Amino acid sequence: MPPSVIKGGVHISLKKYMIIDLSILAFFGIVVEMLALYLTGIFLVSAIPTFCISILMIIIAITRWGYKGLIFCPIFAIAVFLSGKFLLRDESIHFYYNIEMFIALFLGMFGCSITLLWYKKYNVKETFESIGKIILLTLLNITVVLIIQEVVFLISGQGTRIVASLIYDAFGIVLTIIGMWILKSQGVMINVKEKMLKDKKEQEEELEFEKKFSDELSFQTKFDNSTPNAITDEVIESGDKDLEKKD
Repeated sequence: MPPSVIKGGVHISLKKYMIIDLSILAFFGIVVEMLALYLTGIFLVSAIPTFCISILMIIIAITRWGYKGLIFCPIFAIAVFLSGKFLLRDESIHFYYNIEMFIALFLGMFGCSITLLWYKKYNVKETFESIGKIILLTLLNITVVLIIQEVVFLISGQGTRIVASLIYDAFGIVLTIIGMWILKSQGVMINVKEKMLKDKKEQEEELEFEKKFSDELSFQTKFDNSTPNAITDEVIESGDKDLEKKD
């Protein structure tokens, strides 16, 4: 029987639940990313941001669904590119969001796959028990993403941008760290499949305990009901013997 999840009393397959979960996360993430980039363009007019919450959303997807969460990489690369191309306040900045920038964004986002290697060493629960590990995971992802972007910029003749990226993306770095800490306390930063298996195991253990308790209670009830009858029969038999002796 394929893995399944019960939501609101409805039994759905794990695959269907994953599609629904990732769709909701993607929709929410894209809307917030576009809004954040728009606000960045208002307060930092000359900024050329390459992400705000994209890395946070990719880490969430990978945390919840493993390598399947990498589907967010191209989705958010497109979201950032289109936002930079059309939503930033300073129209002269739109020029920078060209084909080279799109390639840098596209390949850079896949740098978040380093999260999969991180979870080989530290599991999800262990990671989100410590603010230090959350910060390290965030900085590791951002470092890899920016290095990949920098390599693309250098190869394409765009020149070095890593210092500017650190300044422009500082808002995104802070949002990622704070966001992961808040979502961790909300139960979002979990591996869904592992959580489902754990819940299933606990449910089976609970059912086994209830069955064992019920069997013991049933046995005790039968014992309690049969004991008085046994005593009564023994008393009657003893009384009959006494009468026979007297006769």
